[in-house]
Amino acid sequence: MTTDSMLPGTSHLPSRWRGYALLAGAVAGLWLSGAGQSASAALLYSASLQNGDYGGGFIVDTFSSCTDADGSSCGDGNLSNIGIVDTAQGVDFTASNAVINYSIGRDYGSSVQSSFRAQGTVAVWLRADVNAFRTGQPFTDNYGFNQFNSGQGTFGVGFGRIAGPDTVINTGDDRLSVSWGTWHNNVWYYHTVASPVQLELGRWNNIGFAWGGAGNDFEVWVNGVLAAPDNLPYGVAQSWGSSGVGLGSAYNFALGEIHERSVGNSSTYGISFADLEIWNEYRPLGATVVPLPATVWLLLPALAGVGAFARRSRT
Repeated sequence: MTTDSMLPGTSHLPSRWRGYALLAGAVAGLWLSGAGQSASAALLYSASLQNGDYGGGFIVDTFSSCTDADGSSCGDGNLSNIGIVDTAQGVDFTASNAVINYSIGRDYGSSVQSSFRAQGTVAVWLRADVNAFRTGQPFTDNYGFNQFNSGQGTFGVGFGRIAGPDTVINTGDDRLSVSWGTWHNNVWYYHTVASPVQLELGRWNNIGFAWGGAGNDFEVWVNGVLAAPDNLPYGVAQSWGSSGVGLGSAYNFALGEIHERSVGNSSTYGISFADLEIWNEYRPLGATVVPLPATVWLLLPALAGVGAFARRSRT
């Protein structure tokens, strides 16, 4: 586990790379795509998710009804049963009601909500535990917790557990399957059907969901590699959701499941998250990181001097 403070400008990197980040930049140039963030870049939220750093997000309690649009004052205030454990590595989701909400509508207003639905990116590091991981949703939106059934969603990512090469479910080689759907004028469209995305359990992966780019309408990226490009049928508006329902789609955008929270909860759990970014623009590589080539890693100790940089690890 790592307890070191992060190096400036490297919060988007997995902690096992942060120790070399500055030197790697000098040696490898632009190997780390997306590391430079312009002053005009629309980074809405950036959260290490380590030691309780939610970067402007907050835990939402369970409740039977709620009069608060962003959910921050709903429930009985006892968050001990929410299924969130803060660690130095990241945040662990341990139950299906785990939710960290980012209220775009409250924090930025309706115009940003609308532009976020037309063009945006969300990226996070994750590690699903081989034994504890369970199917559920890691990203959803809603149009206000004080709306019908505490808010409907029009954006949903799902993580499922499927059998791996041994074809037997609930064994050590199972895979995490990724699905992603968005709602357009009363129709849901799914973006990983033609290109299924699967991740290994028990290891850290950097996954990004990007939409509104010049190349494809929707893209899933894993560790800097395009895993699933998708385009809507001709004539379907690219912007997902609606401004005319509730307080508008994406009023709330959460790590966890917030669709009809008063009715039920189905967040994915048995999983750790770290280094979350939510952008109000399409980001190259889905804001994920391209690993440095092995030849650069071999050069770094000699260039830095033995012991000059403490290598951190996520294990």
